[in-house]
Amino acid sequence: MATQSSSPPAPLQQITLSADDIRDPEQLAALLNNILQNHTQLINYALGHSGTPVLKSGANFNGQPLKNVGAPQESGDAITQEYANSNYGAAAIAPQIQALGKQVMQSYRRLNDRVQQEKYSSFLNSALIVSPTANTSVISASAPSGGFVPVTISSGYHQFTDGSQVAYAAYNDSLALPTSYAISGSLTRSGNVVSGATTTANSLAAGDTIVISGASDSSFDGQFVLLTSSSPNFTYSQIAPNGTATGATLSLNGIYYYARRTGQSVLFRSGPFSQDTWTNRLTSLNGVNVSLDGSTIIAVVTINSDGFDSINSAAGGTPPASNIGAGVRLFGRL
Repeated sequence: MATQSSSPPAPLQQITLSADDIRDPEQLAALLNNILQNHTQLINYALGHSGTPVLKSGANFNGQPLKNVGAPQESGDAITQEYANSNYGAAAIAPQIQALGKQVMQSYRRLNDRVQQEKYSSFLNSALIVSPTANTSVISASAPSGGFVPVTISSGYHQFTDGSQVAYAAYNDSLALPTSYAISGSLTRSGNVVSGATTTANSLAAGDTIVISGASDSSFDGQFVLLTSSSPNFTYSQIAPNGTATGATLSLNGIYYYARRTGQSVLFRSGPFSQDTWTNRLTSLNGVNVSLDGSTIIAVVTINSDGFDSINSAAGGTPPASNIGAGVRLFGRL
């Protein structure tokens, strides 16, 4: 009778003894030796004496963990919790993920946790438009002369996010008075909407900021944003009683941005724009953009037909003008 295969193990063969087998001593001895040999081969295989044992249906330890596992030798070997923690846990991988070496980052930040937000890191300094874009400049201007307005942005210091400062030189400029149009006939205010027309064709567009001055009824004077424009006609909103006015002049605003670039100690100018908006602060005019990474606005200057508009001009941290008297602030973003 064939003996049990040792590797891989075949199912143990059942050998049934008959009465005749027992009566024949030699045949009985042979059968018993065969049975013992099969069991011996399988026991040795299970103990690993014939190679790594293969459990055909896996192993069930009655819900208990496998213990006393040695150090892994191959990629598929099991490992203990202690081995996993010491080789792959937070303490083990910390030196590998620290940005500047093993001794620099001693804790892990939760990026969305306001308590742990970064506030004073100098690595943000290269993006000059990171809020706040604080500076010490002031704006001064002289009366119009020959169709131009002399303007000066004083020298000052731009303060970075980490509190460090960089100096820049003063900027002396001469800005042209914006285009003006005489109003034909009268301005009419009805239902909080003012309508009118210019004596000549105009280049006005909806959304332009205009200045009305010299009206016979001074309640019509001021700065407004056009609702509609179809040359020579236009309309804009004004919350006030119905009425009419004559003798008025319409002029466009001239908005100029003064900014500095990384590593520069002098300012540069972009403009004119018809109004100060977030969009215009991001718009490239003649290839010049004042609010991209690497540059930041230091001052905003507004010129109207009367000259320098001190109400809507500013340096430092003030928001863009959205209505009469609103301040103008430096654009800041991450």
